[in-house]
Amino acid sequence: MSHNPPTPNAAPAPSLTGADASLVRACLLNVVEALKRTVLPELSGGVRDRAGECATILRRAAQSLGSADGAIAAELSQLAQYTRPLPVEQWRAVAELEGAALDQSEAAIAAAAQPAQAAASRTFAPERLERYLRGHTLGGKALRVAGSRVLSGGRSKQTILVQLEGAQLLPATVVVRQDWSSAVTGTSVVSEFALLKGVHEAGMRVPQPLLLEKSPEPLGGPFLVVTPMPGGAQGDIFAPPRSQALALQLAEQMALLHRLPTEPFAALEVPTEAYTPQQLRAGLEGFRGINAKLGFPSRTIEIALDWLARHIDQVKGPKAVLHNDLGFHNFLVDGEHLSAILDWELAHIGNPAADLGYVRDWVGQMTSWSRFMEAYHAAGGPEVDAATLDFYTLWCGVRLYCLLLQARAGVAMGMVQDTEITYAVAQFLPKLLHRISRELRAVLAAGA
Repeated sequence: MSHNPPTPNAAPAPSLTGADASLVRACLLNVVEALKRTVLPELSGGVRDRAGECATILRRAAQSLGSADGAIAAELSQLAQYTRPLPVEQWRAVAELEGAALDQSEAAIAAAAQPAQAAASRTFAPERLERYLRGHTLGGKALRVAGSRVLSGGRSKQTILVQLEGAQLLPATVVVRQDWSSAVTGTSVVSEFALLKGVHEAGMRVPQPLLLEKSPEPLGGPFLVVTPMPGGAQGDIFAPPRSQALALQLAEQMALLHRLPTEPFAALEVPTEAYTPQQLRAGLEGFRGINAKLGFPSRTIEIALDWLARHIDQVKGPKAVLHNDLGFHNFLVDGEHLSAILDWELAHIGNPAADLGYVRDWVGQMTSWSRFMEAYHAAGGPEVDAATLDFYTLWCGVRLYCLLLQARAGVAMGMVQDTEITYAVAQFLPKLLHRISRELRAVLAAGA
């Protein structure tokens, strides 16, 4: 008689990022908000009617998953105490209970159908910027904001393209990058400005910083103003453009960044992070805490955290200035030219293997890793130990995973009502978990 070995309990496969009903509901409602705010106003006639019907369907689907109002759930839970079939003497009590829940539910649907500015949504008032710049030496009293457009991307900041007329010392077109209260990164343009100025002066392909306003008073949040750069966004950290030329240009830009002396940036209070064993252990404990509080069951993440803990002492390498979020969501591409590297909010001083580990997976879709590293070293990039590269490859995946878990919690609790954040949660979190799984399997297969 043969006995099959017991099968270990497998972690449940995530559906929508391991979502529970509250997250799915929040995602649906954020899609409804996007339809209301950006799609429906651009439509007319029958097309507008059909799109409006789609929004209503999504809203009703969200309603079927439950309500954010605990009072409705409490009303409905009381109905379970009644037996079936209902005696006549209980009809009125049950009808009143269910009726109260239906009253509240329909009132919530009606309120959701009305235009509303979510507390966590992004706003921009051109007249406030015009008033501010007229009082600034770079703007002048004759300045006028001729037009503005909120740009997509920038999931932790909002970015606005602004057309100016009559400015004294500002170009006719500028880009405003502003702090957003619901960003999960906790960073500010205030610390980003000096670093951006330093890498611009070093010759990197970045926008030129023009001014910084630290006070939230003028626009509702601190902001900086930079020059526009040619090109547009193509792809993201999972699906880059299939261009070896762009990959090799990135290798050269990374080498230029990593060979910059760190002392001037340290003097600008650019922090050193995830570099020493003590910093790595503290960071790892932070990841464990976030995963325990906000994560869903995943053996992959549990093993990855344990593997990282075992290999901290093998990490070695020089210090370098890091971007810390290199991906095509933060690049501008003009044809076959990598024209700009944007969004330096997470930059810090650390191990260059961290930037390399962050890009390692998707660079393989553009060129071979050996060809990429040849270009990196040819442009002056430092040598990186293979074991250290493996460590930071997994480390960066887990770090990003934890950031997305925080965003996921914000969406699920209704604290973040923003389509771009919702899209990142719904699309990137499951993709990232798959990527971490591939990277983990690779290091375990190599016996590391």
